[in-house]
Amino acid sequence: MKYLKYLFLLLFTACSLIEEPTDPFDFFWDEMDRKYVYFDEKGVDWNAVYATYKPQIKTGSDEEYIQVFGEIVDLLKDGHVWVQAPTTYISYNVCRARGEGEIDMYTYTGYNPSRLEYLHNDIGYIVQLDNSVTYIAHHTFFPTFNYRKFQEQLSSFSYSNGIIVDMRFNSGGSASHLYELAACFFSGERTLLYERYKVGSGHNDFSNFLPINVVGRNIVSEEIPIVILTGCGTYSAANFFAACVKYLPNVRLMGTQTGGGGSGRPIIILPNGWRFAYAYSPTYDIYYNSIEPGVEPHYLIPTTSREEYEETGIHKLMEFAYNYLLNQ
Repeated sequence: MKYLKYLFLLLFTACSLIEEPTDPFDFFWDEMDRKYVYFDEKGVDWNAVYATYKPQIKTGSDEEYIQVFGEIVDLLKDGHVWVQAPTTYISYNVCRARGEGEIDMYTYTGYNPSRLEYLHNDIGYIVQLDNSVTYIAHHTFFPTFNYRKFQEQLSSFSYSNGIIVDMRFNSGGSASHLYELAACFFSGERTLLYERYKVGSGHNDFSNFLPINVVGRNIVSEEIPIVILTGCGTYSAANFFAACVKYLPNVRLMGTQTGGGGSGRPIIILPNGWRFAYAYSPTYDIYYNSIEPGVEPHYLIPTTSREEYEETGIHKLMEFAYNYLLNQ
């Protein structure tokens, strides 16, 4: 027992001598080096990043850190990596990088909606279209999702010819809420995604693939065709949702590739009081494809610019989705 006490004291002393970096850049680089999960997938040499950017921190001014962190965030091309200073928020914008712009569907009234009702908790709205087609704009997964309330609202609409779920403006939120929504569209238990976790400080020290299983609620019959609209703004939890439902037999994704985001993210405090976040748990679809770069739609439909819509009165994606459902 005496030797065990000495061993514990030795280990405690050794651990206490390991100090975290006090320089914000060193702290950021070290934390990312041990815990970030997409270096190889994004082709980023993290040692080269240190060699390139550390010398640029000469005076330790806020301006230097903002410049350096901004360039690194752009290099990683990951919307889940961000740095927040008192007056500056540094992040990567997928839509800006792609040069894509979206217009909200309900500036679009070409199908004579006879009824519009806002979804509970203001997460979006539900619209009755002609020919028993229902359109659902689901804009966020941040508020609590109540599937019973969703079922109650949806049951008062006519959707025998299909449902359009618009995820183009959904930038994410809670993972549990996206699984609750996905469960509305199938029955039985399904593996919807796989995830892995870091089990060491090496860049490729990952756990095995762990299935994410969800029990369906079958609120919408699997006989009902469903179209999910996607675009660059479909990010994080909405990207997860697209990956979850893509392979359901009655679901088709239409639009452009989702904006990506395939991981949860912790929020860390830098030594100077700034905050930053990073991806820490890579997620994959049921065929083990990483969802970080985004989910490809079944039907690639280019975005309609506001100018194009105002000139033609036609929203290409909505036109395609609506006619697709009527022809099923």
